[in-house]
Amino acid sequence: MRIALKILTLCVALVIAGCSTDRATKEAIRRAETIAREMPDSALVLIESIDPQNVRGEDDKAHYRLVEAEVLYYNRILPDREEVAQPLFDHYLTSNDHRERARAMYQYALVMQAEGENAEALYALLEAEKSLELCKYIDKPRLQGLVHRTKGEIYGVECLFSNAYEEHAMAKVCFERANLPSHATFAMLDMGRVALSLRDYDSAKSCFDEVCRIAEECEDRMLLCETLYLWADLYNEVDEYAECRKVLKRIVSEDFVQFDECHFYCLDAMISASEGRSDDAVKALELASEADDADKGSINYASYVTHRTLGNYRVALRYHEHSKHAQDALMFEVLDRSVLNMQVELLDSRLQSKIREEQLSRERIVWLVVVFAVVVVLLLIYVRYRIRLKNADISRYAAIVEEMQTAVESSNSAMTETISSMYRDRFAELNGLLDTYYDHSGSSRQKNIIYDQMCDIVEELKHSRRRVAELESAVNHYRNNIMQRLREQIPDLKPREVSIALYSYAGFSNRAISIFIDSDPITVSKLRYGLKRKILNSKAKDAEILAQALSD
Repeated sequence: MRIALKILTLCVALVIAGCSTDRATKEAIRRAETIAREMPDSALVLIESIDPQNVRGEDDKAHYRLVEAEVLYYNRILPDREEVAQPLFDHYLTSNDHRERARAMYQYALVMQAEGENAEALYALLEAEKSLELCKYIDKPRLQGLVHRTKGEIYGVECLFSNAYEEHAMAKVCFERANLPSHATFAMLDMGRVALSLRDYDSAKSCFDEVCRIAEECEDRMLLCETLYLWADLYNEVDEYAECRKVLKRIVSEDFVQFDECHFYCLDAMISASEGRSDDAVKALELASEADDADKGSINYASYVTHRTLGNYRVALRYHEHSKHAQDALMFEVLDRSVLNMQVELLDSRLQSKIREEQLSRERIVWLVVVFAVVVVLLLIYVRYRIRLKNADISRYAAIVEEMQTAVESSNSAMTETISSMYRDRFAELNGLLDTYYDHSGSSRQKNIIYDQMCDIVEELKHSRRRVAELESAVNHYRNNIMQRLREQIPDLKPREVSIALYSYAGFSNRAISIFIDSDPITVSKLRYGLKRKILNSKAKDAEILAQALSD
C-alpha cells in the first residue's frame, strides 16, 4: 500500500512539473518585465531568447504574452494581433488579476487602434479603466494617463472633440501625479490641438503658451517646432496675420521649415496674400506643391484662400470646388461611420453574451462531472452494500448449517434422523460451497457464481413443496399426528403460522426458521410466542399439547 502511494505521489509530482514553466524561463520573463522601460533593447533580446514551448500553463503563457507585448511597445514595434494581442484579450477579459488585466487591455487597445478598429480599442480602454479602479498598482497613475491619452486620440479621430479634450485633460493630471512632466506637457499640447478644433481659442492659446515656455526651458526643439506650427494655425484662423507672420519668421530662424514644409508654405501663401504680396503668395503655393510632404487637400484650401484674398475669384472658385469636394467626401465619411458609443455598446453586448455562454458551458461541464462523481460514489456504496449483505448472508448460512448439523448429530431420536436424511445432501452441498467460497483465490465473478449457487440451494430448501410435505409427514409420523391435529382443530391459522409450527415441531431453532420464512431470529421468537397464545386462546381440544410442543 505504501509503495503504491509513493508511486501515485511521484506520478502526480511529474504531471505537475510537466505542466509548469521551468524556473529559468520564469526568471527570464521576470527580468525582461523589469528592464523593459529603462532598457528596451536588452529586454527585447531577452524575450526573443525565450522558447515559447518552455512556457506552460495558461496563466504563464498569458503573462509571457503580456510582457512580450510591453517589450515590443517600448521598442516601438506593433505586436502581432493573432499571436499576441487577441490571446491576451481573450485570457484577461474575464480575469480577476486586475493589475495584469489593465495592462493587457491597454496593449490590445494599441493594436486595435493601429488597425483602425477604434470601437474595439475604446472598449478595451474602458475595461482597462475598470480594472485600474479595482487594483493597487505602483505604476497606476502612469497607465491611467496612457489610457486617457489613447482614448483622447480615438475620440479626436472620430471627431468627438469635447470627449477628446476631457480625456487629454485627465491624462495630464494622471501624468503629473505619476511625476512624468514630459508626458504631461504633451498631454497639454494635445489639449491645445483639440481646443483649436473646437474653436476654443482662449484655451488653445493658454495651452500653446505653456508648452512653448516648457519647450524653451527644456530646449526641446521638436516640441517647440510642433507648437509653433499650431500657433501659426491658430493666428491664421483668428485672422491675426501679423502674429502669424512673426511665428513663421521664428520657424524659419529655428530652421523648422523642413519638418513640415508643405504646411509652412501654405501658411506663408495665405499670409503673403493678406499682406498684398501676390508674387510671393503664388511662389509659396508653388513651393508647397513641390514639397516632399505635399498634401493636395491643404494646398487646394490654401490656394482658394490665397486667390480669394488677392481678388482672383475665378481661380479661387476653381480651388474652392476642389476643397468643397474634399470636405464633402470627408463629411460623408464621418457621417457614414457608426456612432462610436453605439459600436462600443454593441461590442460589449456581444462579448458579455459570449462570456455568459462560456460560463454556462463551464457550469454544464462542472455539473456533468459532479453528477458523474455522485453516480460513481453511489454505485460504489451500492456495490459495497451488496458485498456486505452477501457476506452477511453467507455467514448466516454457514452458522445455520453448522447449528442444524450439530443439532442433528447430537440427537439420536428417530424423527431427527429422518429429518437429517432429508436435508443432509443439501447441507453437504452448502458446506462444500462455503469452503470453496472462503478458500477460493479466483476472481470476484467466480465468487459471485458460488454465492448464486448457495442462494439457489437455500431457496430450494425454503420453497420445495416436496420437502415441506415430507417434513410434515415425518413430524406427523413421529409426533402423534401433531400437524394434522393443528390443522383440524385450528383451521384459521395463516400459512406463515403453519410454517412456523411445522419447523418448530421438527426441532428447528429460531435462527434456522428465520431462513425458511425470510425473517430474522428475533421476529421468529415473537411470532412463535404469538402463535402459542393464539393456540391457547382457541380453546381447541389439544390446545395445551399443541402450544407446549412449540417450546419443546
